[in-house]
Amino acid sequence: MAMQEPRLGAREELPAFFLLAYALSWSVWLVTIALQALVPDGAVVTLVLLGAFGPSVAALAVTRRAGRSLSVRRAWRSRPRGPTPVGVYASALLGPVAAGLVVLPVALAVDASSVTGPAVPWPALFPAFLAGMVGGGPLGQEPGWRGFALPRLQALLSPAWASVVLGAIWALWHVPLFLIGPSWQSRLPPGWFLLWVLALSVLFAWAYNASGGRVLVAVLAHAAVNFTAGVLFPWLLASQGDTRPFTVFTVVLALGAGALLARDRRLGAPPA
Repeated sequence: MAMQEPRLGAREELPAFFLLAYALSWSVWLVTIALQALVPDGAVVTLVLLGAFGPSVAALAVTRRAGRSLSVRRAWRSRPRGPTPVGVYASALLGPVAAGLVVLPVALAVDASSVTGPAVPWPALFPAFLAGMVGGGPLGQEPGWRGFALPRLQALLSPAWASVVLGAIWALWHVPLFLIGPSWQSRLPPGWFLLWVLALSVLFAWAYNASGGRVLVAVLAHAAVNFTAGVLFPWLLASQGDTRPFTVFTVVLALGAGALLARDRRLGAPPA
């Protein structure tokens, strides 16, 4: 008789998820670092995007190892609490754009030549948003970070601290990307990037909690940030070599995250 593999206990799920998410992503990215001088930039970008699916794959693997099924409905709505308010969707989608618009006059005043138009033609903006949501990181990460890890951390810590701890883990997960030339992380100041990710972790935690635990809202928020900074306003990610707009963008997002924490330290989570 074949021996059955032991199932993961509840206390083991979270560390197992983090270890596996790092192992899956970093194994791809470390290979990319070794090969980047030998392969075209397009292949490097493809490997970067492939590695970004580590957290979602890890969440699926750990959930199955724990002996629970992971249905599509459960993955996308892990704590249903009624319909999501329209304002939550609007904040997730339009909040990053509003933050970019706040930075625009500052960037124009500092160096107008560094401010460029969208990275794609206007008719292609919506397809670019969808492509970025599926292949640019949000779908590969949010079912893991927010859908799996956040509710488990919030069972151990306050929502505010859970979002900060998860943000630190999420920021460290990005480290290999700073060594990969075609990745946009390679041209950003690491300290400001850390603050940026911590602020986004707080904002995405609010979006997840305020939506009743719907991963889709976190995916949309993540996609909106990437779209704003990478497509709509590419100068925010130092596309012209100037990191000052990114610094101001980070400050704006950090102030927004701080305001959320000051108003509601539970970040939209229901009372324990």
